[in-house]
Amino acid sequence: MRAHLLSTALIACLWALTAAAQSNIDRSFTTTSNSCEDVQWSDAMLERYPNIDSACRSVEERNGKKYVKFEGTVRSARTSVLDVDFTGGGRVQMQPPEGTTVYMDGKPIPVSDLRRGDRLTFYVPEDRMTAQFYPDEQLANTQESQAVDVPIAAAEQATEEEEPDRMAGVLPSTASGLPWIAVSGLLMLGIAGTLRAWRKR
Repeated sequence: MRAHLLSTALIACLWALTAAAQSNIDRSFTTTSNSCEDVQWSDAMLERYPNIDSACRSVEERNGKKYVKFEGTVRSARTSVLDVDFTGGGRVQMQPPEGTTVYMDGKPIPVSDLRRGDRLTFYVPEDRMTAQFYPDEQLANTQESQAVDVPIAAAEQATEEEEPDRMAGVLPSTASGLPWIAVSGLLMLGIAGTLRAWRKR
């Protein structure tokens, strides 16, 4: 009985730790106001987008969730890669799935039809690392169900002498393996404790 209780407690603990670690990984920013100056970007976002602070155009709220508004200019649009120069925030790549249609000036447009110099407006929600395009650039006039979600990845800052479309590495699905290493260690300790308790019965 004692061993069963220990196992149950261990499973509950691991579940809570895993959920907390995943939440921290996915979250893009926190803020206490609707000012760009108060946005605190996650370490993962700052590591990959060091100029993102200066790229913030505004902070908007809908149904209790915060969104940061961005504007950018298309650098290139190719199969599965949309390369964008943020206004004031360096260069960023997006990775739209094949056939993705985004919105430009309120009109739907396939990513494959975008051209260099096209202006885009999109939002990054506080709870995940993705760019969201809406049919209306005023967030208050839309619903999240209308959003086109496009994964984002860091683009290497190119110099004038470099190839303009040179691509950088893709944003990994998790920001760090450390949370899982910690969970694995706790799991091993829990198993050892359970075996010890079972042997003492």
